[in-house]
Amino acid sequence: MVAGWYLGLRCDQTFRNFRHEMRKIHLLFGLGLLLPLTALAWWQGWFASEPVYHGRTVTDWLDAMAIYDEMRSSDETGQHSWNDQRTPEAIAADPAMQALLALGPKGVPALRAVLRTPPAPPSRWRQINHRFRVLWTRLWDPTYPAYSPLSPPAQYSSLEEARIMSAGLTLLALGTNHDAGLPVLFEEYTRRYRSTSQPILPFPAYRAIGTALSGLPQLRAEMQEVIDKSLTHTDPLYRHFAARNALLRWFPEEFPHWHPLLLLMAASDQEDRMVRDGAMFALLVQSPTNDPEFVTLCTQILTNRANPKLLRARATGGLRFGGSSNAIFLSAIRAATNDSDSYVQQSARTALRDFEKHPQQ
Repeated sequence: MVAGWYLGLRCDQTFRNFRHEMRKIHLLFGLGLLLPLTALAWWQGWFASEPVYHGRTVTDWLDAMAIYDEMRSSDETGQHSWNDQRTPEAIAADPAMQALLALGPKGVPALRAVLRTPPAPPSRWRQINHRFRVLWTRLWDPTYPAYSPLSPPAQYSSLEEARIMSAGLTLLALGTNHDAGLPVLFEEYTRRYRSTSQPILPFPAYRAIGTALSGLPQLRAEMQEVIDKSLTHTDPLYRHFAARNALLRWFPEEFPHWHPLLLLMAASDQEDRMVRDGAMFALLVQSPTNDPEFVTLCTQILTNRANPKLLRARATGGLRFGGSSNAIFLSAIRAATNDSDSYVQQSARTALRDFEKHPQQ
C-alpha cells in the first residue's frame, strides 16, 4: 500500500515536471515567433504613424537628406548659408531623396503635414527686445513706418527649416502627376497665411524651389505653367505669391513674358491691394531703366492719393530707378515730399536726391 502511494506520488510529480517543461518550450517557441514578427512589423512600419521605407519613416528620411546637411547644423556651427543651388548629381546621389521618391504618393500626406509645422513662438526676451527697438526707432526717426509690427516674427530652428525644405523639394520632385508639385506649396502657404495673425510668415519650403530649378531642371516647364495659372487664379493670395516670388526668385528671365500682365495688376484699383503690391514690387525690381510704361504707371499711382500708402511709396522708388528726368515725373516726386504719410515723404525725398545727384540718368 505504501509502495503504491509512493509510486503514484512519483508519477504525479513526473507529470507536473513534464507540464512545466512543456510550458517553457511553448513560451520559448512563442517568443521565437514574436520577436521576428515584431522586427518585421517595425521594418514594415506597421506601428508607425507615417509611411515607412526600409525601416525609416518619412520624417526620418527628411532629417537624413544630405543636400541640406549644412543648413541642418547651422544653429550649432553659427554658419548660415543662403545658397539653395544644388547640382543634379548631388540630388541623384542622395539616398534619402531616392527613398522618399520610392514611397511616391503614399508619402504626400506626411510631407504636407511637415509643411504645416508651426514655428516656435519668440521668447519673452526677444519680444521685449524687438518691441523696444521698434519704439525707439519710431521716436528718433519720424520717417520710420508707423505700421511696422511690434511683434517679432516667429522662427524655425535650423533642423526644422532643413526638414521643411526637404519636404518641399520632395513634393516638387514628385510633380503634379502624383498630387504634389508646386500647387501643393501654394496651397499650404495659403492655408497657413489665413490661419495665423503673424505679420511676417516664414515658409522655408519656398527656398526648395531654387534647389529644384538647379538640381531638377526637368521640372522647370511644369513649374512655369503653374505660375502662369496662379497669376490669373481666383484666389488673390495665389496671384500675390506668383507675382512677387516667381519673378524675383525663380523665373526672372521670364519677366518680358509677364510684364504686360503685371502692369495691369498694379494699375487696377479693382485688384486686391496685396496683389497690386506684389506686382508693383516685381516691376520695381525687374523693370529695365527708362521703361516708359512703368514710369508712367508710377506717376499715376503716386499722384492718386486714393492708392494705398505702401503702393505709392513703391511708385517713388519706380521713378527713382526709372532713369527719367521728365518734368512731369519730377513734379510728382516733389509733390510727394510733402505727403501726409511719412514713409511716402522719405521715399520721395530719397528719389529726388538721387535725381539731383545724377540728373543725366
